[in-house]
This record gives sequence, C-alpha cells and structure tokens, in this order.
Amino acid sequence: MSTVPLLAAAAALIVLPGGLVAWLWGARGLTLWGTAPVVSISLASVGAVAMQVLHVRWSAPTYLGVTVAVLLVSFLLRLAWTMVRQRTFRPPTGATAMARPAYRWTSLATVLVALGVPLVVLGVRFAQIFGHPDGISQTYDNVFHQNALQFIAQTGRASSLTLGSLDATSNAISFYPAAWHDIISVLNSALPIDGIVATNLGNVVIGALVWPATSVLLTRTLFGFRPLLLIATGVLATGFGIFPYLLVDFGVLYPNFLGLVLLPAVLAVIAHLLRLSTNLTRRPVRDLALAVAGLTALMLAHPSVGLTLLAVAFPFVLVWSLRLTWRLPLRVAALRLLAGLVVPAVYVAVVGVAWISFRPSKLASFWPPLGSVGQAWGEAVTSSPLGRPVPLLIAVLTVLGVAAIVRWRSLPGYCLLAATGITMWFYVVSAGFAKDDVRDLITRVWYNDSYRTAAQLAITTLPVAACGAAWLAGAIWSWFSRRWAAGSRRRTTASALVGTAVAVLALFLGTSDASVTDEQSHATDMYRLDDQSQLLTADEEAVLERLPRTTPADAVIAGVPGNGSALAYAIGDRMSLLMTASATPAAGDESVLYTQLGRISTDPAVCTAARRLKVTHVLDFGTQEINKMIHTYPGFVNLAKNPGVTLVDSQGQAKLYELSACDR
Repeated sequence: MSTVPLLAAAAALIVLPGGLVAWLWGARGLTLWGTAPVVSISLASVGAVAMQVLHVRWSAPTYLGVTVAVLLVSFLLRLAWTMVRQRTFRPPTGATAMARPAYRWTSLATVLVALGVPLVVLGVRFAQIFGHPDGISQTYDNVFHQNALQFIAQTGRASSLTLGSLDATSNAISFYPAAWHDIISVLNSALPIDGIVATNLGNVVIGALVWPATSVLLTRTLFGFRPLLLIATGVLATGFGIFPYLLVDFGVLYPNFLGLVLLPAVLAVIAHLLRLSTNLTRRPVRDLALAVAGLTALMLAHPSVGLTLLAVAFPFVLVWSLRLTWRLPLRVAALRLLAGLVVPAVYVAVVGVAWISFRPSKLASFWPPLGSVGQAWGEAVTSSPLGRPVPLLIAVLTVLGVAAIVRWRSLPGYCLLAATGITMWFYVVSAGFAKDDVRDLITRVWYNDSYRTAAQLAITTLPVAACGAAWLAGAIWSWFSRRWAAGSRRRTTASALVGTAVAVLALFLGTSDASVTDEQSHATDMYRLDDQSQLLTADEEAVLERLPRTTPADAVIAGVPGNGSALAYAIGDRMSLLMTASATPAAGDESVLYTQLGRISTDPAVCTAARRLKVTHVLDFGTQEINKMIHTYPGFVNLAKNPGVTLVDSQGQAKLYELSACDR
C-alpha cells in the first residue's frame, strides 16, 4: 500500500502533461483520456532529443518545461486560428458521446466500469508478477534497460539518436528508440525511487491504466458509444495472455510494450480523421495534430510498432480514398475506382520504403519459424500463439464478433476486420513461413520474432471479441427483458444493472483461464530473486547494493556482463566496463585485461591497461549467464588464487575483488 501514492504520482506524470496539451487541441471525454498518454510520450521522446541538442539535462523539470512550452505555442496557434475563422467557422457536425443530458449518468457509469475493472484486475496482476516494487526482470534485454535508466539519471542524455551507445563522451548517431526510457527516467527523477522501482511503477500505469483507455477509445471510435461494447472491451483487455503480460515477461521488451499499448489510440485518431468513425464530432485539425504526435510517439517507442500502425491503417486509407473518389463526376465506374486506388498506391509505396529503411540487421533477426502455416493460422485465429493455451471464451467471442460486425454492416468494422487479418498474417509469416527471403522481407522489421508479432494480435482482436460479447449480451438481455424485466422503469433499470454486473463477472471469470494464469505464472518466475535466478541471484544483488560502500565513487568495474555483473551500474551506481549482456571486450586494453588478468602481478601491461580503462575492481559472479550464453575469459579464471587481486566483499558465491597489484 505504501506504493499507492507513488503509483498515483506516476500516473499523473504519464497522463496529465499530454492531457493538458490534448485538451487545448480540442480533445474531450474518452478521446482526451485515450490520447493523453500518447501526447505525453510524444512530449517526452521528442523533448529528450531536443534537450540534448540544446545541451540541457533531461529530467522531470525539463519534461514539465517542454510541456509548458508546447502548451504556450498551442494556445497561441489556437488563438490565431479562432481569430481568423471567428465569423466564417461552421459548428462541427456530429454528436459527441455525452452531448445529451439524458445519457450523462449512463455514460459516466459506463466509462467508470470499462476503465475501472481492468485498472484493478491488471494492476493486481502486474503487482503479483513483479512481486515487489523493486523486483527486477531476470532477462537479457533488461541489462540494457536498467543501465540506460542509470545513464540518463547520471548524464541527463536521453536522446533516441545517441542512447544506444551509453557513451557520455560521444555524439555519434547510435539510434535506440528511447520513448520508454525517457518517460520512466522522468519518474525516476521526480519521485524518491530508483530506476528499477520506476520501471515497475511505470509499467503498472502503462499496462493497467493506459492500455484499457486506448482500447476503449478505439472501440468507441469505430462503433459508437455502446455501453455493453465499451464495458466488454475493458474487461476483455485483461483476458489475453499474449498481451499485455507477455512483453513484461519475454525479452524483456519494454519499448514494444509501450508502443503497442499506445497503438489503439493512434489508430482511433486516424480512423476518425478519415471519417471512418461513428457518431463523433469532426475536428480535422485536432485529429491531424493527434495523429502526428501519435505516430511520432510510436516510432520513438519502437519503429516496428510504428510500422505495424501503418500496416493496419491501410484498410482505412483504402476505404477513405474509394469513398472520396466515388463522388467524382466520372461516368465510368472503372475510372472512379482507378482514381480511388491512386492514394492507396502511393501509401503502399511510402510504407514500403519505411519497411525497408527501419529493418534491423539480418544478424539480429535470427529468430526461426515455430511450426507450419496451418498451425500458425490456427493459433492466430484462436489468440493462442506460441503454443499457448487457447483462451476459449475469447476465441468464441472473436467468431461472434466477426458475425456481429457483418450483421451491423459497419464500414469501420470491416476495416477493423481487415486490420485484424493483417496482424494475423504477420504472425503466420513469422511463425509458419520457411526461413527465407520472403519471410525476411515481411517480418524482419520485428526481427522475425514470433513473440513480437504474437503480442500485437491482441491489439486488433480485442475490439472484435468485444463486439461479439456485446452482441451476445444484447441478445440475452433482449430475450430476458421480454420475459422478466418488463414493468416499471425502476424495475427495468435494476434489471439492467444486475445484468451488467453478471456480464462483467462472467467475462472476467471466463477469461481468467489457463492462457492468462500460465502466462502470469511464467512472468512471475522471471521476476523471482533467489539462488536460482537466471540473471542475478540474491547474493549477487546484495554485493551490488553494497558497491557504494565497498568501492570509491569513480570506480570502474569489470566482469562478465551476461552473468549479471554489468548491473553494477544500475544497482550499485558504479560504472561497468561492459554495459550490455552480450558485450565482449574490444581489441586493445579491454582484451589485455580479460585475457591477461591472471598475470597482473608479473606483467606490467595488465595494470597499464587497467589504468587507461580506469578499472579498479572485478566482479566474479561465476560462469552461469543469461540465455545460456558462454563467455570464458582466461583472465577471470581462479581469481581467488590470483595474488594480484584482493577480496573486498563477498556473499555466497558472489565476490568482489580489487586490483591491488596496480596500487603498488
């Protein structure tokens, strides 16, 4: 419970700055709630790049300063726009979701349930996964993530253009999408917590608060304000084992996690901008600003998520273009059709260029397929990728959702179905296609990694399944009301409330199946700290936590990074010579240290290399490395028998040595 105020503060920092900007741009209601974190992430990620160019440290005050500057510019632009169009402006067409007073209380109750239920359920489940506010993910990528947060805290350099090198002395381009690190570092700066606690608090907010809000916004945009549909979206957001739980387990892929959480809101804005939405006020200037901010946030969260957005937005662009050109005064229908395909063709060409430009290297995209094409299609359609248990209720509701959308004859719904087919196809390619150039062309933007393409299945399947749930609940309610609920208004209202509560409980219980519990159990194991932990054991963490007392402030520590010793920087606030899990010694001084350390007492070259590298200590965390990596360095063998090093600290099998021979 002591973390609740910190969680509230974290939520405020992630939601309020972007919310103020979005409000000034004209966002209201669910649009405001769903796009606020998108704008906040855009402010943080772009602001971090700009501040580094201006040689200003990135921190919470800087983040708030960027927000104030954008608010001021937005206010002046809006004032100028209002003055120019004061007399010629026509009121926006359409009706907002809460425009009629008769529905105000119903709308408020709907939103509270749709967002409140997943906030509690996901918040509790994430807390159970992390185990403790400072629970650390025992995964390969987390070495970089935690060291990057410490690097930002110490240097104030958080630009996506240079963060990849973790080198404060270099301004060379080393791109790494840093939006997640930028916003988490703000929490680290503003609150009395370290980077690991900031990571967990921020991820709880992103997963439990932001994910349901963006998903409900997408559903509302495509299908209108239907209480049962919005409530179903919120409750079902907790029921996919593949998201949001998977990406705080595997990898650990925090940047992808953030990007996919934001994606539904950006897609909703694009759908609204293209007039493929239901019963909403038309505000093209607002939507264009939100779309630009959203695409920027996604590309700086992770470019692969930005490309996913461009892919799933294609059906919306195609339908918009065809609708627009169908009104042209051309007598031949074929000419109107041809004209309608011009914009989609240009769109595909631009996306194709981006697809090639933002691909990672072939060397990094080594992930193999997992099975056959047929198996992959079956897993995609049933939301059970990677051989996970089938979420039976969600699979059934997805089928019903397709039928409901067809029955409703919903054009935005048809676009959603096409987008869902696209995300399924990406998973099928990565998981089922042979390892060849075709597969590489299509899915290398996700490193050919089926875990990444699996996670994004939930983004588009969720609103489809929610349509199925709403249609089924509506059919049951119609049948029930004809028999028992008829009568006074009070009796009808009471029956509706009871029916809604039963539906929420049924959806929650029906989706709390093996697909979720198995994934939650596996994710929990990845945050467990004990003697069997994969990256860092309890003894090793204790030695790292004592580094501020056992080493000088300017100490540089060498170690085998894959065994957890690289976290000396993130946990012990002492510079690690190698900063990422798979880093290896460079030729020259680093190679001398790692190969010749055993001769430190007799070979002056070893101490010369150590002094140039400023290395004063060595961590011995044994030979077990993350992901079963093996790095054997001759200089690190039998350190206990090396007369040139002195044991400074130990706990269990974890030991810290000082290069005492170099002090002579």
